Amino acid sequence: MEPTPPTKTRRLNRVETIVTALRQRLNDGEWPPGSRLPTEKQMCDEYSTSRATIRSALSELEGLGLVITRHGSGTYSAAASDSIRADLRLLESVTETVQRAGHKVEVEFHSMAIRAASASERKQLELNEGAEILITQRTIYADEVEVAFSQEVIPVARVGREAIGTSSDGSLFHMLEDHGLTVTSARTEIHAAVGETLNEHAPDELLVHLDQLHYLSDQTPVMIANTYFVEGRFQFSLVRLV
Repeated sequence: MEPTPPTKTRRLNRVETIVTALRQRLNDGEWPPGSRLPTEKQMCDEYSTSRATIRSALSELEGLGLVITRHGSGTYSAAASDSIRADLRLLESVTETVQRAGHKVEVEFHSMAIRAASASERKQLELNEGAEILITQRTIYADEVEVAFSQEVIPVARVGREAIGTSSDGSLFHMLEDHGLTVTSARTEIHAAVGETLNEHAPDELLVHLDQLHYLSDQTPVMIANTYFVEGRFQFSLVRLV
């Protein structure tokens, strides 16, 4: 994989900086629901950046359900929602998504065990026969309310048996980063599920199931994650263009 051009990296960093700033202003109530944000030109002048950067930032905010763009009219602050909004284009841990939405996140680990990988797991993670895997099971809470639970599979050889543990915030992305492994992409399948089919977890809840295989920058598969989000507490969005 070719390295990301420096100019593109700088632009992406600039976009994220502006997204963070505008999110804070929206959270602070500077633009109440239904009110119009400054024009693209005004924001270009305020942040000393290009229109393309501002449009990318507004597109991210729209994907998160925070603003609505009406062509020919402008961009408006969206109505507040109790659910946590997540942009499917953005690859980040569940804990980061909850925190970014302004909620207090807590992670409860139910189990963490090592066993030999199954044939299916070896195929997905490109492992040799006899390879060991770490399996974790977690529940994620936002403001003490359960919003998701998950099971992850990580090759022991990629993190080292002696180094296995959890990050201080319960994020497995951060645990991998602590060992020099940064997830850069994921193949994701989306399914519907019902809680009663998943043991004691949310027995009466409808769930959104994300079945993901995460990769490092060199396309080495590093983690299988099956995460179940409680419908109504998480809302996923994706901006689609003609």
